[in-house]
Amino acid sequence: MVLRFTDGTYDELKGKLTLQKGAADSHAQDLWESNRKLFRKGRIYSDSNVGGGFVKYNVDLRLLVDLAWAGQGGFFQACFDGKEYGDLLFAIDPLGAPFVTPEEVVLAALGNSNLGIWVAEHLKGHYAAGNASDEDHTSRTWTTSPSPPRPRPAP
Repeated sequence: MVLRFTDGTYDELKGKLTLQKGAADSHAQDLWESNRKLFRKGRIYSDSNVGGGFVKYNVDLRLLVDLAWAGQGGFFQACFDGKEYGDLLFAIDPLGAPFVTPEEVVLAALGNSNLGIWVAEHLKGHYAAGNASDEDHTSRTWTTSPSPPRPRPAP
């Protein structure tokens, strides 16, 4: 699991785990590098789907927004192995989760066999405040279509 955050996750983890100084665990380092590569270079999918956009989303820039914008924060992202469901991404973005804005919470599958946005909704407080009814929540139907054929490499 790879976590990226600008919310209170560090303090929560620090209170529940024992932190140690030293070199990073090689398995953890490999997961981090694999995750960074995925979000920097993307992935080729056999079918087009809006969920595939998450692997092209500039997460580093989004984190920088929170760090540079005084008083902003609250971003959280977890990428993890969903076992039989493949790679999953869970994110909370108070500025609106990408591809599902104005919703702030999203669960998306990033595997080729189940690519797509599974859940998108507002933060609990957003519903309690009654703000959700003032936004455009036009129902949208997302369809998949075959990807264009990929050129074969030259012999």
